[in-house]
Amino acid sequence: MKMVSCPKCGQPINLLGHQCPYCHIQIVGASGLSKLVREMGNTPYLAAGGLFLMAFFLCIVIFWKTGMLDSSELAAQYPVSPQGTAFLRSRGLPEKWNGKFIDCLAETGDAELHIKEGAGRSVTGTWNGSSIVNGKRAEDNELFWECSKGGRVWRFSARIHENSQLLTVAYQSITEDGLPQSGAAFLLRDGADQGPVLDAAAFSGIWNGLYSLGRETGVTTISVQEDKSGVLSGVWNGDARIAEGTRSGRFLQWECDHGDTHSRNIGATIGDGKKLVLIFSASEKKDDNAYCGSALYSKNP
Repeated sequence: MKMVSCPKCGQPINLLGHQCPYCHIQIVGASGLSKLVREMGNTPYLAAGGLFLMAFFLCIVIFWKTGMLDSSELAAQYPVSPQGTAFLRSRGLPEKWNGKFIDCLAETGDAELHIKEGAGRSVTGTWNGSSIVNGKRAEDNELFWECSKGGRVWRFSARIHENSQLLTVAYQSITEDGLPQSGAAFLLRDGADQGPVLDAAAFSGIWNGLYSLGRETGVTTISVQEDKSGVLSGVWNGDARIAEGTRSGRFLQWECDHGDTHSRNIGATIGDGKKLVLIFSASEKKDDNAYCGSALYSKNP
């Protein structure tokens, strides 16, 4: 029978024992993590190694939280598209993108991205006229960069979707000045064939998809109807009534309330019209807490 040493008196004891017969301290069942911890406690070298590993992982967590290490926590966590990955590998990174942004103050506007990939997957270019720094392409469909605008430094992450026709972007201020600010954007590849614009009857119906708030994802639904004048009505995510909803061409917008949360949404149909991208800004009425996210939907048959 294999023996180990009692962590208190050092006498040999049976692995199956629950109490040291010499000093009578209680011994946890000798399996899994408890066994490893006891062995580390009885072996100075293992104990030192264990402490080193614990300190190492603690430093990693601290660096990650403070931004000293690169992090993809902003990146929208949608499933990777094999078609989009294949497109990037065969044709490279598209250079011109145009779309819409929304920030945590519910301010919206046009978004423009010009990028170029260099050696070592470095990325240069401009975001709404501001020069990109520290740009890189981390994965086949994932981009990171920073830029300065409005007296703040902003950190961006982006993912390419739908056969490189769509880019979703999340960004936040890393300048410690007042309340944290963040935003989201979607951009369409310049020159990409986005297909026909749906009529009211084809657009109306049920849309199902996934939303992304940084590394948080979940299921989201839209039940929407459009009249002949382009006014939208319906519900978002089950019970948030769509108000002030309109659609012009492939672009749409609406506002809605869910309890104490007010949100503003902007979106566009893409591809063959059976896909919808949405960005939103949501704020709590009772405080200054605000956040932005994005969602990708497919039209139910």
